[in-house]
Amino acid sequence: MSTINKTKLESLEFYLGLKYPITIYPNDDEGYVSEIKDLPGCFTQG
Repeated sequence: MSTINKTKLESLEFYLGLKYPITIYPNDDEGYVSEIKDLPGCFTQG
Protein backbone atom coordinates (compact mmCIF):
# COMPACT_ATOMS: atom_id res chain seq x y z
CA MET A 1 0.00 0.00 0.00
CA SER A 2 1.50 3.35 -0.96
CA THR A 3 0.74 6.78 0.35
CA ILE A 4 0.91 9.92 -1.70
CA ASN A 5 2.30 13.01 -0.04
CA LYS A 6 0.30 15.99 -1.30
CA THR A 7 2.30 18.64 0.54
CA LYS A 8 2.72 21.76 -1.59
CA LEU A 9 6.30 22.98 -1.75
CA GLU A 10 6.76 26.73 -1.91
CA SER A 11 9.50 28.56 -3.78
CA LEU A 12 12.91 29.19 -2.24
CA GLU A 13 12.08 32.90 -1.97
CA PHE A 14 9.06 32.03 0.17
CA TYR A 15 11.16 30.11 2.70
CA LEU A 16 13.95 32.71 2.70
CA GLY A 17 11.37 35.39 3.45
CA LEU A 18 9.97 33.74 6.58
CA LYS A 19 10.60 35.64 9.81
CA TYR A 20 11.68 33.67 12.87
CA PRO A 21 12.40 35.28 16.25
CA ILE A 22 16.06 34.88 17.23
CA THR A 23 17.09 34.75 20.90
CA ILE A 24 20.60 36.00 21.71
CA TYR A 25 22.10 35.57 25.16
CA PRO A 26 25.60 35.65 26.71
CA ASN A 27 27.55 32.39 26.72
CA ASP A 28 28.79 31.15 30.13
CA ASP A 29 32.44 31.17 28.97
CA GLU A 30 32.57 34.14 26.57
CA GLY A 31 30.76 35.48 23.57
CA TYR A 32 27.11 34.86 22.78
CA VAL A 33 24.72 32.09 21.79
CA SER A 34 21.81 32.62 19.42
CA GLU A 35 18.98 30.22 18.70
CA ILE A 36 15.75 30.01 16.79
CA LYS A 37 13.32 28.24 19.12
CA ASP A 38 10.87 27.50 16.27
CA LEU A 39 13.61 25.40 14.61
CA PRO A 40 14.80 22.84 17.19
CA GLY A 41 18.55 22.34 17.02
CA CYS A 42 19.16 25.60 15.13
CA PHE A 43 21.69 27.59 17.14
CA THR A 44 25.14 29.12 16.85
CA GLN A 45 27.73 30.60 19.16
CA GLY A 46 30.57 33.01 18.83
